[in-house]
Amino acid sequence: MALYFTFRFAEDSVAASAPPAWCIDVRTDIAYPEGGPAEGWPEAEIDAIQFEGSFRGITIWPAFWQPTNAVIRSTASFTIRLPLTREQIETIERLRAGSAPLQFKTKINLRARAILSTGNPGQTVYLAQRTNIVNSQEMILTVDRDKWAGILKTIGWAEIEIFEVEPGALGDDPAIQDAIGRLRQAEHAFRTRSGPDEVLVHCFKALEGIAKAKGAGDLVAGFKVLMEETFPKDEGKRTLVNEVIRKVKDFAHFGRHEEIPPVTVSFDEARFILTTTMGLMQLMTANNRSRRH
Repeated sequence: MALYFTFRFAEDSVAASAPPAWCIDVRTDIAYPEGGPAEGWPEAEIDAIQFEGSFRGITIWPAFWQPTNAVIRSTASFTIRLPLTREQIETIERLRAGSAPLQFKTKINLRARAILSTGNPGQTVYLAQRTNIVNSQEMILTVDRDKWAGILKTIGWAEIEIFEVEPGALGDDPAIQDAIGRLRQAEHAFRTRSGPDEVLVHCFKALEGIAKAKGAGDLVAGFKVLMEETFPKDEGKRTLVNEVIRKVKDFAHFGRHEEIPPVTVSFDEARFILTTTMGLMQLMTANNRSRRH
Protein backbone atom coordinates (compact mmCIF):
# COMPACT_ATOMS: atom_id res chain seq x y z
CA MET A 1 0.00 0.00 0.00
CA ALA A 2 1.44 3.36 -1.03
CA LEU A 3 1.79 5.93 1.73
CA TYR A 4 1.03 9.59 1.24
CA PHE A 5 1.45 12.48 3.68
CA THR A 6 1.13 16.25 3.73
CA PHE A 7 3.76 18.49 5.26
CA ARG A 8 3.71 21.97 6.73
CA PHE A 9 6.07 24.09 8.77
CA ALA A 10 4.72 24.54 12.27
CA GLU A 11 3.95 27.95 13.76
CA ASP A 12 7.15 29.52 15.09
CA SER A 13 8.90 26.51 13.62
CA VAL A 14 12.38 28.04 13.42
CA ALA A 15 14.66 28.22 16.44
CA ALA A 16 18.41 28.56 16.84
CA SER A 17 20.74 26.36 18.84
CA ALA A 18 23.35 28.08 20.96
CA PRO A 19 27.06 27.36 20.46
CA PRO A 20 28.97 25.15 20.08
CA ALA A 21 26.41 23.89 17.53
CA TRP A 22 25.90 26.45 14.75
CA CYS A 23 22.50 25.39 13.46
CA ILE A 24 18.81 26.14 13.32
CA ASP A 25 15.98 23.74 14.09
CA VAL A 26 12.88 23.66 11.91
CA ARG A 27 9.78 21.90 13.22
CA THR A 28 7.69 20.21 10.56
CA ASP A 29 4.21 18.71 10.99
CA ILE A 30 3.37 15.59 8.99
CA ALA A 31 -0.13 14.17 8.56
CA TYR A 32 -2.21 11.88 6.48
CA PRO A 33 -4.41 13.82 4.03
CA GLU A 34 -7.43 15.48 5.62
CA GLY A 35 -5.76 15.27 9.05
CA GLY A 36 -6.03 11.55 9.54
CA PRO A 37 -5.75 8.18 7.78
CA ALA A 38 -8.59 7.10 5.58
CA GLU A 39 -10.41 3.88 6.28
CA GLY A 40 -7.99 1.01 5.88
CA TRP A 41 -4.83 3.17 5.88
CA PRO A 42 -2.15 1.62 8.05
CA GLU A 43 0.09 3.01 10.70
CA ALA A 44 3.45 4.06 9.31
CA GLU A 45 6.93 3.86 10.72
CA ILE A 46 9.16 6.71 9.60
CA ASP A 47 12.91 6.14 9.85
CA ALA A 48 14.36 9.17 8.04
CA ILE A 49 13.45 12.58 6.69
CA GLN A 50 15.24 14.29 3.82
CA PHE A 51 15.56 18.05 3.52
CA GLU A 52 17.05 20.39 0.96
CA GLY A 53 16.80 24.15 0.76
CA SER A 54 17.85 27.09 -1.37
CA PHE A 55 17.76 30.87 -1.12
CA ARG A 56 17.24 33.00 -4.22
CA GLY A 57 18.34 30.17 -6.47
CA ILE A 58 21.49 29.28 -4.53
CA THR A 59 21.60 25.96 -2.70
CA ILE A 60 22.13 26.53 1.02
CA TRP A 61 21.39 23.03 2.30
CA PRO A 62 22.09 20.25 -0.23
CA ALA A 63 19.73 17.31 0.16
CA PHE A 64 20.60 15.23 3.21
CA TRP A 65 18.90 12.50 5.22
CA GLN A 66 18.31 12.89 8.94
CA PRO A 67 17.45 9.71 10.85
CA THR A 68 14.36 9.61 13.01
CA ASN A 69 12.25 6.95 14.64
CA ALA A 70 8.51 7.52 14.94
CA VAL A 71 5.20 5.84 14.29
CA ILE A 72 2.51 8.00 12.74
CA ARG A 73 -1.16 7.18 13.14
CA SER A 74 -2.63 10.48 11.98
CA THR A 75 -0.11 13.25 12.64
CA ALA A 76 3.45 13.66 13.87
CA SER A 77 6.04 16.42 14.27
CA PHE A 78 9.73 16.32 13.46
CA THR A 79 12.54 18.72 14.15
CA ILE A 80 14.98 19.06 11.28
CA ARG A 81 18.40 20.34 12.31
CA LEU A 82 20.07 22.49 9.66
CA PRO A 83 23.74 23.50 9.92
CA LEU A 84 24.73 27.16 9.58
CA THR A 85 28.37 27.42 8.57
CA ARG A 86 30.22 30.68 8.05
CA GLU A 87 29.99 30.20 4.28
CA GLN A 88 26.23 29.59 4.41
CA ILE A 89 25.57 32.69 6.53
CA GLU A 90 27.78 34.86 4.32
CA THR A 91 25.94 33.61 1.23
CA ILE A 92 22.53 34.32 2.74
CA GLU A 93 23.58 37.77 3.98
CA ARG A 94 25.10 38.68 0.61
CA LEU A 95 22.00 37.61 -1.31
CA ARG A 96 19.43 39.22 0.96
CA ALA A 97 21.39 42.51 1.24
CA GLY A 98 19.36 43.58 4.27
CA SER A 99 15.96 42.67 2.82
CA ALA A 100 13.39 40.63 4.75
CA PRO A 101 11.53 38.37 5.21
CA LEU A 102 13.82 35.56 4.08
CA GLN A 103 12.14 32.88 1.97
CA PHE A 104 13.84 29.53 1.53
CA LYS A 105 12.61 27.14 -1.14
CA THR A 106 12.61 23.67 0.40
CA LYS A 107 11.88 20.09 -0.53
CA ILE A 108 11.06 17.29 1.92
CA ASN A 109 11.00 13.53 1.45
CA LEU A 110 10.22 10.77 3.91
CA ARG A 111 11.52 7.23 4.10
CA ALA A 112 8.81 5.14 5.68
CA ARG A 113 7.07 1.78 5.70
CA ALA A 114 3.51 0.72 6.36
CA ILE A 115 2.72 -1.38 9.42
CA LEU A 116 -0.22 -3.66 8.58
CA SER A 117 -2.21 -5.46 11.24
CA THR A 118 -4.20 -8.64 10.94
CA GLY A 119 -5.93 -11.11 13.24
CA ASN A 120 -8.55 -10.95 15.95
CA PRO A 121 -8.60 -8.70 19.04
CA GLY A 122 -5.99 -9.97 21.45
CA GLN A 123 -4.27 -11.88 18.68
CA THR A 124 -3.19 -9.03 16.42
CA VAL A 125 -0.18 -9.59 14.22
CA TYR A 126 1.73 -6.58 12.91
CA LEU A 127 3.46 -6.93 9.56
CA ALA A 128 6.10 -4.39 8.55
CA GLN A 129 6.20 -3.70 4.84
CA ARG A 130 9.18 -2.73 2.71
CA THR A 131 10.69 0.68 3.43
CA ASN A 132 10.27 3.16 0.59
CA ILE A 133 10.80 6.83 -0.11
CA VAL A 134 7.30 8.25 -0.02
CA ASN A 135 5.91 11.44 -1.52
CA SER A 136 7.96 14.61 -1.95
CA GLN A 137 6.65 18.08 -1.25
CA GLU A 138 8.05 21.54 -1.97
CA MET A 139 7.34 24.36 0.47
CA ILE A 140 8.49 27.87 1.25
CA LEU A 141 10.09 28.39 4.66
CA THR A 142 9.60 32.04 5.62
CA VAL A 143 11.76 33.66 8.31
CA ASP A 144 11.01 37.27 9.20
CA ARG A 145 13.67 39.87 9.91
CA ASP A 146 13.42 39.77 13.71
CA LYS A 147 13.52 35.98 13.77
CA TRP A 148 16.61 35.89 11.54
CA ALA A 149 18.34 38.56 13.63
CA GLY A 150 17.53 36.52 16.73
CA ILE A 151 19.00 33.39 15.15
CA LEU A 152 22.25 35.17 14.32
CA LYS A 153 22.43 36.62 17.82
CA THR A 154 21.82 33.24 19.44
CA ILE A 155 24.63 31.56 17.55
CA GLY A 156 26.95 34.50 18.23
CA TRP A 157 27.20 35.80 14.68
CA ALA A 158 26.00 39.31 15.46
CA GLU A 159 28.81 39.87 17.94
CA ILE A 160 31.42 40.36 15.21
CA GLU A 161 31.06 42.12 11.92
CA ILE A 162 31.99 40.04 8.86
CA PHE A 163 35.54 40.99 7.85
CA GLU A 164 36.80 40.28 4.35
CA VAL A 165 40.48 39.37 4.50
CA GLU A 166 41.93 38.48 1.12
CA PRO A 167 45.06 36.30 1.52
CA GLY A 168 46.35 36.94 -2.03
CA ALA A 169 46.67 40.67 -1.43
CA LEU A 170 49.56 40.04 0.98
CA GLY A 171 51.39 37.64 -1.31
CA ASP A 172 51.27 33.99 -2.26
CA ASP A 173 53.56 32.63 0.46
CA PRO A 174 51.86 29.59 2.05
CA ALA A 175 52.90 30.93 5.47
CA ILE A 176 50.68 33.98 4.88
CA GLN A 177 47.78 31.72 3.96
CA ASP A 178 48.37 29.80 7.20
CA ALA A 179 48.51 33.01 9.22
CA ILE A 180 45.17 34.19 7.88
CA GLY A 181 43.81 30.71 8.59
CA ARG A 182 44.82 31.35 12.20
CA LEU A 183 42.63 34.43 12.18
CA ARG A 184 39.65 32.32 11.11
CA GLN A 185 40.46 29.88 13.91
CA ALA A 186 40.46 32.76 16.37
CA GLU A 187 37.04 33.83 15.14
CA HIS A 188 35.75 30.26 15.42
CA ALA A 189 37.14 29.94 18.95
CA PHE A 190 35.31 33.11 19.94
CA ARG A 191 32.00 32.15 18.36
CA THR A 192 31.98 28.68 19.90
CA ARG A 193 33.13 30.03 23.27
CA SER A 194 35.95 27.49 23.50
CA GLY A 195 37.94 29.91 25.66
CA PRO A 196 39.36 33.48 25.59
CA ASP A 197 42.92 32.16 25.77
CA GLU A 198 42.45 30.19 22.56
CA VAL A 199 41.26 33.34 20.79
CA LEU A 200 44.41 35.16 21.89
CA VAL A 201 46.69 32.32 20.83
CA HIS A 202 45.37 32.36 17.27
CA CYS A 203 45.47 36.18 17.04
CA PHE A 204 49.09 36.19 18.20
CA LYS A 205 50.03 33.42 15.76
CA ALA A 206 48.28 35.24 12.90
CA LEU A 207 50.23 38.47 13.39
CA GLU A 208 53.49 36.67 14.09
CA GLY A 209 53.04 34.37 11.10
CA ILE A 210 52.61 37.19 8.58
CA ALA A 211 55.61 39.08 9.97
CA LYS A 212 57.81 35.98 9.81
CA ALA A 213 56.74 35.34 6.23
CA LYS A 214 57.54 38.92 5.20
CA GLY A 215 60.86 39.02 7.05
CA ALA A 216 62.16 35.54 6.24
CA GLY A 217 61.84 34.60 9.89
CA ASP A 218 62.87 37.99 11.32
CA LEU A 219 59.85 39.52 13.10
CA VAL A 220 61.15 43.09 13.27
CA ALA A 221 62.19 43.10 9.62
CA GLY A 222 58.91 41.46 8.66
CA PHE A 223 56.74 44.12 10.26
CA LYS A 224 58.92 46.81 8.67
CA VAL A 225 58.37 45.29 5.20
CA LEU A 226 54.66 44.89 5.88
CA MET A 227 54.27 48.53 6.88
CA GLU A 228 56.23 49.71 3.85
CA GLU A 229 53.93 47.71 1.58
CA THR A 230 50.82 48.95 3.37
CA PHE A 231 51.84 52.63 3.52
CA PRO A 232 54.39 53.14 0.74
CA LYS A 233 54.11 56.95 0.89
CA ASP A 234 53.19 57.56 4.55
CA GLU A 235 56.08 56.93 6.90
CA GLY A 236 54.18 58.47 9.82
CA LYS A 237 51.33 56.01 9.42
CA ARG A 238 53.81 53.13 9.31
CA THR A 239 55.16 54.03 12.74
CA LEU A 240 51.75 54.52 14.34
CA VAL A 241 50.11 51.38 12.94
CA ASN A 242 53.20 49.30 13.65
CA GLU A 243 52.94 50.42 17.28
CA VAL A 244 49.27 49.40 17.36
CA ILE A 245 50.20 45.96 16.01
CA ARG A 246 52.95 45.60 18.61
CA LYS A 247 50.59 46.46 21.48
CA VAL A 248 47.91 44.06 20.22
CA LYS A 249 50.49 41.31 19.82
CA ASP A 250 51.93 42.00 23.28
CA PHE A 251 48.48 41.80 24.89
CA ALA A 252 47.68 38.56 23.07
CA HIS A 253 51.02 37.12 24.18
CA PHE A 254 50.61 38.44 27.74
CA GLY A 255 47.09 37.09 28.15
CA ARG A 256 47.92 33.56 27.06
CA HIS A 257 50.89 33.00 29.41
CA GLU A 258 50.99 32.26 33.10
CA GLU A 259 51.69 35.37 35.09
CA ILE A 260 52.19 36.06 38.77
CA PRO A 261 49.67 37.01 39.93
CA PRO A 262 47.58 35.04 37.37
CA VAL A 263 45.94 37.02 34.57
CA THR A 264 42.35 36.22 33.62
CA VAL A 265 41.19 37.33 30.19
CA SER A 266 37.46 37.75 29.59
CA PHE A 267 35.58 37.08 26.36
CA ASP A 268 34.98 40.83 26.02
CA GLU A 269 38.74 41.41 26.12
CA ALA A 270 39.31 38.54 23.69
CA ARG A 271 36.73 40.08 21.35
CA PHE A 272 38.59 43.40 21.50
CA ILE A 273 41.85 41.71 20.45
CA LEU A 274 40.08 39.67 17.77
CA THR A 275 38.25 42.60 16.17
CA THR A 276 41.37 44.77 16.35
CA THR A 277 43.47 42.04 14.73
CA MET A 278 40.82 41.58 12.05
CA GLY A 279 40.71 45.32 11.44
CA LEU A 280 44.49 45.44 11.05
CA MET A 281 44.44 42.50 8.64
CA GLN A 282 41.65 44.08 6.64
CA LEU A 283 43.52 47.39 6.46
CA MET A 284 46.72 45.70 5.30
CA THR A 285 45.02 43.58 2.65
CA ALA A 286 42.89 46.47 1.37
CA ASN A 287 45.87 48.83 1.04
CA ASN A 288 48.03 46.16 -0.59
CA ARG A 289 45.28 45.23 -3.01
CA SER A 290 44.83 48.90 -4.00
CA ARG A 291 48.57 49.32 -4.44
CA ARG A 292 48.77 46.31 -6.74
CA HIS A 293 45.93 47.54 -8.93
